[in-house]
Amino acid sequence: MTAKIEMEKELEKLTPEQRLWRSVLGMMVIDAFQPRYKDATDKDTEESLNILKDMDRSESFLTVCQFAGYDPNYIKRKVRKKFIEKIFSSNIKNVTRKVEDVR
Repeated sequence: MTAKIEMEKELEKLTPEQRLWRSVLGMMVIDAFQPRYKDATDKDTEESLNILKDMDRSESFLTVCQFAGYDPNYIKRKVRKKFIEKIFSSNIKNVTRKVEDVR
């Protein structure tokens, strides 16, 4: 069975509320880590980053994970990986700019 079919079967088992909260969580991650899309604001990005940065103590984060049917620790691992990728990418860009400035 393909991964797509397995994912579709898993989604069918979810309640409409779980689907909604998974969308909320997904949007929070998109707002925090993706380039701006047309409806995003700086406030959206800032709020999402603040919740995710403080996810170990954030009641909002835990509530969204619970309503979505996710283990908060699983989401924390995924989000921490995204933070590391963002920091690494930002550092690479800064080093590249500095090298280009030296030339």
